[in-house]
This record gives sequence, C-alpha cells and structure tokens, in this order.
Amino acid sequence: MTFSITTTSSEETESFGAAFAKALTPGSIVLLNGTLGMGKTTFVRGMLKALGWREVRSPSFTLVNEYDSTIPVAHADLYRLEKVDFRELGLDEYSDDGWVVVIEWPERLTSVPKLEGFSVFFKGDEDDAFLRTIEVDPLDDVSRDLFDSLDLEDWRH
Repeated sequence: MTFSITTTSSEETESFGAAFAKALTPGSIVLLNGTLGMGKTTFVRGMLKALGWREVRSPSFTLVNEYDSTIPVAHADLYRLEKVDFRELGLDEYSDDGWVVVIEWPERLTSVPKLEGFSVFFKGDEDDAFLRTIEVDPLDDVSRDLFDSLDLEDWRH
C-alpha cells in the first residue's frame, strides 16, 4: 500500500525525511524518483540528520557520497549517467555490508539485484512551487511492516 503526504516547504520535506529514517534498517535500498528540483536531496538531508549526520551534499558530481552515520548511508545520484549497473557502481557491496543505499534517478539503473526497502516518488504542483506530494511505496513485507509501525501523525515540527 502506498503512503502519500503533501509538504509545503523544504523544511517540511526535510522533516518528513527525518520521520521516514526510522523505517530504515541496514541493507535497505531507497529509490528516489522525481524530476529536478522536487526535493529528493532535501528529503535525504532530513534522513541523514535523523541518523546523526549534519552536513549533506548532493552527489551529482561524485556519484556516491558516503555518510558514516548511526546506520551508514551511501547516497548515489545517477542523473549524469545514461545507464549503469547496480553492481558496476559497487552499490551491492554497500548493501551487503549493511549500508542503506539511497539512489536518485533509479530509472538509470539497468538492474537492481534485490529490492528490500522503499521507492519514494516526488511530484510537484504546477500552481505552487513549494507544494510536493511524496509517495512512499515499501518494496517488501519487512519494509512495509516497519513503515506501517511508524507514528507519522507528528512528522511536521
């Protein structure tokens, strides 16, 4: 079942990312889908702050940024690539070693060996540049149970 929320600012998108981080476990894969400027990196910033990291950079030019947070996170941005294999980037090694692997522009992947985690879709509003709809779709039963157990009533702070 897909969960959908609407944010009205970057701060709210970041706050929802922080709430979402509570559903992450070592080895989770998070696929971030959406066009440029939809708040994907802002969402990741919230996730990482909740996991104890303070400064987050977009990995557009480095492909993968590593964050040794409470649960280590590898944040990949595939925007500048046409097609790439999950294994060729070494993302399988991160996942196998218990890192959370976050991938922006996952449609550029030619394959993903396992799908344990979440697909997150970001959609903008034509009439309001700050309005975002974020849809979270757990990709396996364990992730679904973890996400369903979150108390998301007070994610805005």
